[in-house]
Amino acid sequence: MSLVTLDPQKEFSFEVTNPSSAKTTFKITSNCEDNLAFKIKTTAPKYYVVKPNTGIIKSGKKVEVSINLQPIPSSVKDHKFMLQVARTSLVPEGLAADDLNQFWKNVKSLDSSAREDHKLKVVLISSNVVSSAVVEESKTVESFNKEELGDDPNSTEIQV
Repeated sequence: MSLVTLDPQKEFSFEVTNPSSAKTTFKITSNCEDNLAFKIKTTAPKYYVVKPNTGIIKSGKKVEVSINLQPIPSSVKDHKFMLQVARTSLVPEGLAADDLNQFWKNVKSLDSSAREDHKLKVVLISSNVVSSAVVEESKTVESFNKEELGDDPNSTEIQV
């Protein structure tokens, strides 16, 4: 069984009603008895503001994440997100950003059953076109490169 349930599970859909920005939300629900640390990365951080992009989910609880896309690119076919989750003894109360950063630096040392990667695609929905853009760099959300999407046995590639 997966450590988390995602809603939506396969892709982020942005309905473009404003030419300068679009917004979507998704939920991450914990399916395990331990607290989970999560971290969200994207291949196109220049375009996305993700809140929260890291945090702790208590056992059996969920967190709602807001993703703002700005500016609207002409295409998002190369845009992908990766959600990393891992079991942790960290608790949200009194959690320092340094504690979470240190945790993620050491996450590869965890047993493979204690961590997962989930990949999601991006889709733009407008009145005329569904578009699947340009990979850029920024400081808003940590980026990952396409090589990180490799053949990790703990990685779940979600195809549409």
